[in-house]
Amino acid sequence: MKKLKRHMLIYSLLLLVSIILAACGSTNEETKKEETTTSASTTRVYKDYLGHEVEIPVDPERVVYHGEGYGDLLALNIKTVGAGFSWITNYAWEDRVKDVEDVGFPINVEKTLSLKPDLIIIGTSDEKTYSQLSKIAPTIVFDTFAPLNQRLTELGDILNKKRRSSSMDGCLYRKSG
Repeated sequence: MKKLKRHMLIYSLLLLVSIILAACGSTNEETKKEETTTSASTTRVYKDYLGHEVEIPVDPERVVYHGEGYGDLLALNIKTVGAGFSWITNYAWEDRVKDVEDVGFPINVEKTLSLKPDLIIIGTSDEKTYSQLSKIAPTIVFDTFAPLNQRLTELGDILNKKRRSSSMDGCLYRKSG
């Protein structure tokens, strides 16, 4: 009888260890699937103002913006590494752009390249300029003359900022995710 109890205990322990190992194996598979999904979602396809379908980073960190309405970016608390100074100098918020490099007007392709952007946003419909810049980084043509609410919403989408619930329509945005 003691031998039977001993064998049952050993078999029970083996069964328990097998179940634990099987559970650990399935957790590792789920983790691998989550990692694959996470790494695959670092970019997304965006259709710009002129209809270009561009694969852009979900969370761009080194943005060059060239066009009117640079204040829209500041309203969304977005920092850029480069911009056309003709649109950001002599404004009350000039001190907020002291670390931004001037990419000139018209945009200097070599200077833009030196900034190593991960996203370029331009307010021009010149296909030659677009073609040159799109070789440096994903490039989006942006309608800088659209109504303010539309521009803020569009920039918020491009740069992964989402509207907060607020009575002030379109004024407060936060980083999503």
